[in-house]
Amino acid sequence: MLRTRGAGAVPVLVLLALVFWLRRLGSTSEFDLAGFTGWPVSIQRHMLGHSCREGTRHAVSRRVRERRKGSRDPASRGAPYPMVLTSKIKNSTSSAELLSLLEKEVDGAVFNDFHMSATFTRLAFFKRSRRLPAVDARSPLWPRLTARLQTMLVTDLISPRVASNVLWALVEIHQDIGMHMASAVPALVRHVQDNARSMNAFDLSNCIWAVASLHDAEPKVLKAVSAIVENIPRQASEFVPQALSNSLWAAAKLQEAAPDVLTAVPAVAERMPQKVESLKPQELSNSLWAAAKLQDAAPDVLMTVPALAETIPRKVEIMNPQALSNSLWAAAKLQDAAPDVLMAVPAIVEHITQMVESMIPQALSNILWAAAKLQDSAPDVLMAVPAVVERIPQVAESMNPQESVPDVLIAVPALAERIPRKVESMIPQHLSNSLWAVAKLQDSVPDVLTPLPVITAQVSKKIADMAIPGLRMSLWAAAQLGETGLEAKLSAELARRKA
Repeated sequence: MLRTRGAGAVPVLVLLALVFWLRRLGSTSEFDLAGFTGWPVSIQRHMLGHSCREGTRHAVSRRVRERRKGSRDPASRGAPYPMVLTSKIKNSTSSAELLSLLEKEVDGAVFNDFHMSATFTRLAFFKRSRRLPAVDARSPLWPRLTARLQTMLVTDLISPRVASNVLWALVEIHQDIGMHMASAVPALVRHVQDNARSMNAFDLSNCIWAVASLHDAEPKVLKAVSAIVENIPRQASEFVPQALSNSLWAAAKLQEAAPDVLTAVPAVAERMPQKVESLKPQELSNSLWAAAKLQDAAPDVLMTVPALAETIPRKVEIMNPQALSNSLWAAAKLQDAAPDVLMAVPAIVEHITQMVESMIPQALSNILWAAAKLQDSAPDVLMAVPAVVERIPQVAESMNPQESVPDVLIAVPALAERIPRKVESMIPQHLSNSLWAVAKLQDSVPDVLTPLPVITAQVSKKIADMAIPGLRMSLWAAAQLGETGLEAKLSAELARRKA
């Protein structure tokens, strides 16, 4: 039994009680998860396992302050009202319900950064699920929410994690209510810059992904890139697979607008091979696409290619048409610098033939271009093309990606049949790419000539809109294909532009 004497006993007992209370308080996850209801549980757990530089003690003190603030709601069964408000925001079932709640709370003393995070995350959820109607997007409440956000940012009442959440959510909702939020972007960017060092791995990857997604519409976000990427190398070992993929994709998107982003690529690329098995099909495709885009500016990215190419055949069957198209395009771009990429091509091509009907014009153009680029990498396959074309409808489902199946050119006949129905939607660049590919493939795969009449007719209509490189590419193709009329028109246009 614990024995105490004199006046010193009371402070000791009080201290023990306080330690017990704080330990119990620290075990709750209510506020750690505020604002992340749209995220998978596994990610929530991951985020809880990584404290910011502020430390666990700071997080506990924040929860203590929130528990002490505000009045108790009679319907809350004794819970402090700030916690009740967080729950109400997270559980709102429509944007209208959320707006009604914010109308009463957004200017109140109780509304804090947890509520701000939960609000933006819930809005992003409604947008993703197509439950943010135009009438709600025009609500007069958004300027008030923006003003409150600005005030909290300039008075340092927003934690690094909440800043990351808000920036992430802006990507989703910008098209609908971005005009109301634009005035808060500079303050948000400064806050991210000032607090990037306190962000954990997931927050950093979210921020760089958000900047890459927003920079065309909100160029001011580019100011945050240097601070974010400066801290990625020391946190890269903690990145989950999705964060690695998103960071590579962001680097590829930002390399011209913010070259500093390239400094983060080596650390991210180094860890990718260890976690590639856990990537989803879309993340695999995005990563391979990013490697193709970054290979010249950040050659370290090439270390990711063997692992990506080895994994794709095991997951390619659930890739969507865009992912298949991007993967084949990336393989064509990477074949010289990273020949291992070719091991993924047979499986990609097998599934392209099954997805042709769902492909948009750009995907068709990219695949045809890639086929022309890759034909020399597998010359033996050309002899099998006629038989394979005849057999595709019967055997495509039973093909085993691990077997020595036909390579990229088995996709060409199916694509050639589909292109005439899509060609009118093609922009000039896609038309010139397709015409060039037809010229390159005509001897190897005669079936590719099927769409030639409609392609040449459409090229003729859009000559005036073509860039100089497209005109030159089309001129070469027209000459190779014996399209003398088109060749004359292209030559005349180049002469007119003195190119």
